Amino acid sequence: MAIKKTLKQIAYKCIATSNVSSLGKLIQKYEVISFDVFDTLIKRNVRYPSDVFTIVENKATEKYGNGLLGFKKNRILAERNARICCVSEDVSLALIYEQLDYKEDIKFFLFQTELEVEYALVTPHKEMKDVFEYALSLGKTIILASDMYLERSFIEKLLRKCGFSGYEKLYVSSEIGLLKATGNLFKQILKENSFNPNTMLHIGDAIKADWFIPKLLGIHSVCIKTYSNHTLYGKGMSEKGIDCNMLYSFINNTVVSDNHYFQIGYENLGPILYGFCLWLHEYKQRLGIEKLLFFSRDGQLIYKCYQKLFPKEDINYVYLSRRSLTVPLFHLYNLEDIIDIFWGERGVSMRNVIVKLGLEFDDTILRIIQKYGFDEDSYLAKDDLIQNRSFIALMQKLKPLIDENSRNEFIGLKKYLNELDLTGKVGFVDIGWKGRIQMSFEKLLPFLNMKFDFVGFYMGILRQASNYKGYIYSPVDSEMKLPMKSFGGLFETLFSADHGSVKRYATDGGVDFYRFEYEKRKEVYIDIVKLQSGAISFVEAISGLKDFSSLIQWDSKIVVYPMLQFGINTKKRDLSKIGAWPFFTNETYKYLARPSFMARISFKVLKKEFSAAPWKIAYLRRYLLLPLPYYKLFKMIRRRVVQD
Repeated sequence: MAIKKTLKQIAYKCIATSNVSSLGKLIQKYEVISFDVFDTLIKRNVRYPSDVFTIVENKATEKYGNGLLGFKKNRILAERNARICCVSEDVSLALIYEQLDYKEDIKFFLFQTELEVEYALVTPHKEMKDVFEYALSLGKTIILASDMYLERSFIEKLLRKCGFSGYEKLYVSSEIGLLKATGNLFKQILKENSFNPNTMLHIGDAIKADWFIPKLLGIHSVCIKTYSNHTLYGKGMSEKGIDCNMLYSFINNTVVSDNHYFQIGYENLGPILYGFCLWLHEYKQRLGIEKLLFFSRDGQLIYKCYQKLFPKEDINYVYLSRRSLTVPLFHLYNLEDIIDIFWGERGVSMRNVIVKLGLEFDDTILRIIQKYGFDEDSYLAKDDLIQNRSFIALMQKLKPLIDENSRNEFIGLKKYLNELDLTGKVGFVDIGWKGRIQMSFEKLLPFLNMKFDFVGFYMGILRQASNYKGYIYSPVDSEMKLPMKSFGGLFETLFSADHGSVKRYATDGGVDFYRFEYEKRKEVYIDIVKLQSGAISFVEAISGLKDFSSLIQWDSKIVVYPMLQFGINTKKRDLSKIGAWPFFTNETYKYLARPSFMARISFKVLKKEFSAAPWKIAYLRRYLLLPLPYYKLFKMIRRRVVQD
């Protein structure tokens, strides 16, 4: 073991795949360039080669039942037995399957399935493809050599899929009965082609077969690493089951970007978007949804991804917000009902009260509220809104203004919605969490003279009703609720749109937005756009590989794993920079996770800031600056401190 470890250190010290320029310089010196195939030019989107057998076993048990459990173990044993019985140095896949004790029809299914899985999993080794293309461009003679039980014609098919062509010959051990690992395959290559070993460079990933043995024969050899982690947050994911294994391996094999935020989007947000869109599409077909409405702002990114996946479907991106749907209703309700129905917070400032009621907080309003003993920062609990006599008197004073504005906004809203031509069965799509826009729709419909059925589809939803569906969590499956809540503000920010929140509708149906957000977020929005571009790139990449993506069960608990690592176990660089991003709500903004100096000297300030922090677990980490189990800590203190 010590000798093997030393050999590996020496071999890897020679060169690494990341140092492509060094390989290029070496290639210039030799006339013949020989490449290993598997884990050198092409890779599988699984962590270990034997994972192929796990996938085959899963497919076999789906078709034939539990009688096929244990196929992976039997397949490994069959290969071992075939090698013992074989008179040549290597065996073929057909000989391996002769060792399996299954009925012929089942054996045929397993054989064909293994080939199908191999084809679905294969992907080019991006760095080594560049090296291969460089060797071609120099006019080098390129030879491929593989110790492999698969047939040469099938390996050629895999190479074509991955874009490799232009090589002179492909030597496969199962076809000629000679192995690289014994040196005999290299000897055959040298003899058959009259190559001088001094003019030949071999590149591969196996310490013995691709590095040590060629050197003994006088062939210059380079050993590359079989495995390298290229992800920011995916490491460890491959141990979470075969579906996570495949997802991680795909990300690790395909993510290539010089932009940090693009990579975050590709590996952490992209899988969630893809899984959600598949889930949404399946529900749309099952329930007979005729049209999907993607709600602004958080629905814009989902809309873009769904449109790429299902371009022929009837979908619309609509400009809606909780404020734009609730304010038009206020003239239809008395003050007590408005407070009881539309207020979800436990407490709110006077400025936010005015904003929520649809009025502009100007000097005139300020003078009025001051007459009743309030200022813009006066804080009121929800119960106080009804019981506080001064507040009730103030609201009665403002009610005519509230009603007048509400009537005008109702006219604009009705015109905007009529243009959407909503009939039949409609699906609402949004990020979540309390479904308040959908709830507002439910209250609006009796006054709009519109008849259509609707179902809401959300990343996560807290409301339990038959027409509210949650992907990551719901009241009936709430395992992911608390983990997602620990970085809820961060997650929402990743879905930021290229426009502000919808404020109201003009009487002609035009849309008025909150403009102030642009000034506050224009710098960080550049990074958010890069992040979203990475997520869309993932969706495009995985959707182009139907045979591979169909192997993965796109369960929410699988696709959410990289995001949990990003949101909970955030790297220091991202913690400080992204924690300072602004988070917008009700014409105000706060930072995602940035403790103030006062929070370090006042528990009252700390409690208030933590309660209001959109990214709570990051706030804790930036406040304490110690290596602690922060998610456990978050769960312990959340109920005592948080007011949400």
